[in-house]
Amino acid sequence: MGDTTRSKYKAVMSGVYSFAISEEVLPAIVQLEDGNFVSANPCSRVKGIASVSDYEAMSLEPEQTFRVLEYLKHLECTLVLLIAVTGLRMSDALGLRWVDILFEKGLIKIRRTYVHYVLQDGAKTRASKTSVEMHSLLAAVLTSWNEQTLYSKPEDYVFASDKLHGEKPRVGSMIVQDFLRPAALKAGVIKVDPPPLERKPRNDEMYGIRIS
Repeated sequence: MGDTTRSKYKAVMSGVYSFAISEEVLPAIVQLEDGNFVSANPCSRVKGIASVSDYEAMSLEPEQTFRVLEYLKHLECTLVLLIAVTGLRMSDALGLRWVDILFEKGLIKIRRTYVHYVLQDGAKTRASKTSVEMHSLLAAVLTSWNEQTLYSKPEDYVFASDKLHGEKPRVGSMIVQDFLRPAALKAGVIKVDPPPLERKPRNDEMYGIRIS
């Protein structure tokens, strides 16, 4: 779990404790074993969690994107192309079922997201679009994938997991680690220098690229 996510959890729990204190469910201060008095909100004493991620997004030119696609398998290629063309989040794309792809109207409905192995109804945020337009070329790519996948029924996930027998979508972080990053390296889009031996590599050094 990244520092940014942990920072959000800390903020939520801090709000819970602060509300409990304001409602006098908890005392404002408590006494420790050493005799010192501190806030009853334990989150105020949690240190060392960065609130801002050091992740820096990388934009690809169209020709770079096509070079990466050449090294991807059918499912991963379709997923990346869908995200690149529509601007959908990875979580929105992974939550798609075939019934959400309205070929006759040229629309893709966003009805659920797949985040941290959990399916959630609706788009990720209120500002997210509930539908996006689908170009005829993208529709042709999705039709081709529908003809190849074992999970092509209306209620099946577009990017279903073979290991889970189609019961859930594929996992975004694994797609990036196992397929997208190697493809980007082969295409020459990213170059990751090995980290010094005396320290553990950071996540961004291990993966080097991310779809959001």
